[in-house]
Amino acid sequence: MTYELMDMHGTDDGEPSNAQERIPTEQAAPDSLLSSPMYSEMSVPVLAAQCLREIENSRRGEPCTETYAVELFRRATVQSSEEARIWVQFCFGDVVRGWLRRHPRGQEACRLESEEYYVAQAFERFWQATVSTQGLEFSGLAAALQYLCACLNGAILDRLRASAREQQLVYLLFHCGLVPWEIIHFYPREFSGVNEVYRLRCTIMERVLRSTDRLR
Repeated sequence: MTYELMDMHGTDDGEPSNAQERIPTEQAAPDSLLSSPMYSEMSVPVLAAQCLREIENSRRGEPCTETYAVELFRRATVQSSEEARIWVQFCFGDVVRGWLRRHPRGQEACRLESEEYYVAQAFERFWQATVSTQGLEFSGLAAALQYLCACLNGAILDRLRASAREQQLVYLLFHCGLVPWEIIHFYPREFSGVNEVYRLRCTIMERVLRSTDRLR
């Protein structure tokens, strides 16, 4: 059996393509994130240790299952276990970093924020979705990872869009010399209101000051 992950070599606009990379797992891998009596009594750290072993075996091309990873994800999503979420992020953080590095706009995004920022954002969106969307269930580990990959892609594109808006605001404020209310008057669709312009201006100034401090 195989499970599939989204191919992050996507299209020119940064959206992932429909191509997928296939990672082998053992034939007896679970079909869904359902509780198994055999594993439900195991502690989360023990599950995580076995999950890491599964991941390492998969990387080596050795026969492996996804049983422990499935149970760890089940506790993190279905049971909303904070401990399980911490361990899921620990076990699969490198997987998300790999997606980020292969993303067509990954290098561009990492000029704005660190890799850890995008990894944290991907998991945060993933957890929020499992809490806010009632009845959200994954058919198996592959489906959970595919959704996590989509969360990473969303975090990357949202940060890039925000950067483009900030660059536009810098131009309007410091090159054109417009004040916030004038910006809202001439560009009502780009910004929600004067308060947003003031907030973004403060963010821009804070980043300029941090950059200046680093240069010193």
